[in-house]
Amino acid sequence: MTDNKGANRLYLATVAVYVGFSLLISKVIWFEIPTCISLIMSQLIIVIPALAYCCIRKIPITKLVPYKKISFSTGVLVVVSTYLMYPLMIVLNMVTLLFTKSGTASMQSEMSQFPLIVSTVLVALVPACVEEFVFRGVLFQTYRRKRVFSAILLSALLFGCMHMNVNQFAYTFVLGIYMAFLVEGTGSMFSSMLAHFTLNFTGVFLSWLIGQRTGAFDKTGDMSQVGDFLDYGNDTVIMLLFGILIWFIIAIGTTAGAIAIYLQICKMNGRREHIKTIFRKQSTEKLITIPLILAIAITIAIMVLVF
Repeated sequence: MTDNKGANRLYLATVAVYVGFSLLISKVIWFEIPTCISLIMSQLIIVIPALAYCCIRKIPITKLVPYKKISFSTGVLVVVSTYLMYPLMIVLNMVTLLFTKSGTASMQSEMSQFPLIVSTVLVALVPACVEEFVFRGVLFQTYRRKRVFSAILLSALLFGCMHMNVNQFAYTFVLGIYMAFLVEGTGSMFSSMLAHFTLNFTGVFLSWLIGQRTGAFDKTGDMSQVGDFLDYGNDTVIMLLFGILIWFIIAIGTTAGAIAIYLQICKMNGRREHIKTIFRKQSTEKLITIPLILAIAITIAIMVLVF
């Protein structure tokens, strides 16, 4: 079995376990699992199959995790470029909210009841480590041995699909591309972890701040209508469209700035020439196999049902 086939079967197993766990929680268990426990379990479901995969195939974790230390200046530029990407994420989020509910509103509502430090650990720090290890580590590092650019797109697609809702898929797919390029531009997964943490923490902090100042997130956790713009009046939709237009104009400039800073990051880490090779044609070995197609089909089916 080739490395690509193994990675694809790993993703299928992860999706199957995740869906099975979700069904167990919703259909079998009669009591409500606390949000914090649910978040921890969801991350364990993602990371345990990857660790088992490494053990079964006797692959040293260090082989799949580019752990090169990044400089402080590189870290600062990663944070700056990540924030410059934020308007683009807002646009993608707002566009999907025209058609579907927010994929994170309910969780943000419940987590707002916890101290900021707890929310930061559970929503920002742990996912940044776990999801980067699986998607920019095990999967991306396996695929990239054959075709780097194709591996960037494929790992980002799988990252987006794993969220299993249209709202999150739109911006996590783009983020997956951005973070894979960060890994290539620095030679280190610490850069993508930092970017992932920065984005998640920003969302956590803003939700906490809104909850503190306006009481928008009360203890009932009732955020069921957030993002349900199809049930609102025309005025709300018009305001949303106007907001999308404004943020889109802003995003053009900030995304260009993020690209400029990214190129500087590559230069600082001696990776400019390497980045040029990413777009060259390499191995013709197939990255997509039947198990991967099946896994993607399952996630798309769930997204359609949720939609």
